[in-house]
Amino acid sequence: MQAVIVLFGALARSANALSQRPFGVLGQYAIGTSKATDPWIPSWTDYIEDVMERWYAPGMAVGVINGSETWLKGFGKASLETSEPVTAHTLFCTGSTTKSFTAASLSLLIDNSSDYSDISWETPISHVLREDFVLSDEWATEHITFEDALCHRTGYPRHDLSILNSTRQLIRSLRYLPLSAEPRTKLQYNNMMYATAGYAIEKLTGLNLASFFHEHLWAPMGMNETFLDIYDPRLVHSGLTAAQSYWAVGNGAYVRNPNLDGRLGADAGAGAVYSNVADYTKYLRVMMAETGPISAAGHRELKRPRTLMGFNSEMFLGPTTETYGLGWMGAVFEGEQIYWHTGTVSTFVTFMLMVPAREYGIVVMANSNSKVRELVTYRVLYDLFGVEQERRPDHEALYLKEAELVQRALDTCPDRLYPNVPNPPLPPSLPLADHAGTYSHPAYGDLFVATDCEDASSNTVDEGCSLRLRRDRDAQQLVVGKLQHKSGDFWLTYAALEELPDLFALMIARESYRFSRSSAAGKSIIETPSTTKSEHIRSYKFGYGVAVTSMTLIAVQDE
Repeated sequence: MQAVIVLFGALARSANALSQRPFGVLGQYAIGTSKATDPWIPSWTDYIEDVMERWYAPGMAVGVINGSETWLKGFGKASLETSEPVTAHTLFCTGSTTKSFTAASLSLLIDNSSDYSDISWETPISHVLREDFVLSDEWATEHITFEDALCHRTGYPRHDLSILNSTRQLIRSLRYLPLSAEPRTKLQYNNMMYATAGYAIEKLTGLNLASFFHEHLWAPMGMNETFLDIYDPRLVHSGLTAAQSYWAVGNGAYVRNPNLDGRLGADAGAGAVYSNVADYTKYLRVMMAETGPISAAGHRELKRPRTLMGFNSEMFLGPTTETYGLGWMGAVFEGEQIYWHTGTVSTFVTFMLMVPAREYGIVVMANSNSKVRELVTYRVLYDLFGVEQERRPDHEALYLKEAELVQRALDTCPDRLYPNVPNPPLPPSLPLADHAGTYSHPAYGDLFVATDCEDASSNTVDEGCSLRLRRDRDAQQLVVGKLQHKSGDFWLTYAALEELPDLFALMIARESYRFSRSSAAGKSIIETPSTTKSEHIRSYKFGYGVAVTSMTLIAVQDE
């Protein structure tokens, strides 16, 4: 038996009259000023077009709410192949903003005491999904509640690359995945728990999640251009255009991302919605006015802070505390309570933000994973509040500096992981051929390790002889990497997407690989760390940001 530890760096109708005007028609007063001028032309429009070019976004849609008025506009291309322009009705995958709909749906069930009297935020999930929701920790299995799951305090790290082909498979895989913190002690963002909540809604109601969202949330809110998954039959027959997503490869060039289609079903409750800025501004109006179909109690519960996120992030102009509620983040900005959530799926990005007391709302959607999402949102937010120019952070400079620091961290990572490598390094204890094979894990699936050398019978590792890793998973992007030998049975690697191997490299960090021979003849075994560590690494290339979470995977091969 062989084993290896692998670390993958890896989203109504308003109570107020809704006036949708072309982007550039402001009304009587300019936002943040007392002059009858139009801030959209040239200031916002010019800024957005400029930042899209410099930070690599082929297409973007923006929606802004100011009191009773709503402005919507599209920029750039929904498809570079057809030159289809982005409009206010172009569909984007809105990623983790889906979580707010999953939480809102559960609130509808909790409020329906006649049919679901035994369901509350404090209900342990295992009481609803008894056979499926079995965790790797017995206490967690019996006590983790819907509230715990939706505010990210279950003790589980992301484990995103373990997501399987069906939601039930995903949930049943949790029993094989380790916790990395005590439950209810810290925020650890986890998509799998929102997938679990979505599955619980299906089991309780007998409706698939797409039907429940449409019938009980979206239709009552007038969101007739919002769908769950690209293959939703309503979307297919809607006549609406769905944007394509792209990787930026520098010098204004893009490569179409081939990884998204058909890969969102298993964790639909976490991030599979397709929508547009026209519908999302309707959604923000409902959330700000706290109208139906969500009850007043439901609105309070969704926004109530549960878990501490951090302090004084880049969006804010002074000290503040960020919290996570149920599908919404919250904090105080310039004396006003704000709520927001972002979404990232593949290379689609979304930012939705609302300031209920002032009736401000902002929605930004783009089809390349770059910092345009943040840059445009922050610019509009500061303008709405009339923030003086000298108080505004230079976010572009901050992002470029962050990119330099991250690149330096990646460059020095091998030395930091292995500071005391002997010179010359010790050879592996096993011939390279013995490392090759298919490694399996009940949650993470298969890993394929192959030799890339003329003579794999030796244990000599050089430029002409190496090990390569490939990971297959239908529900995720394919990851490939070259194992880099450090000394003895210690290895590390860089990984990339199989379709785009030259675009960027993601460091596989933290524990790295270790092969060693056990006492049993003909077998090799890996030492298992006592806890699963995770960290967040952000990598940039050509202005493109990649969010990477490293996780520990234990894979076993049967001979």
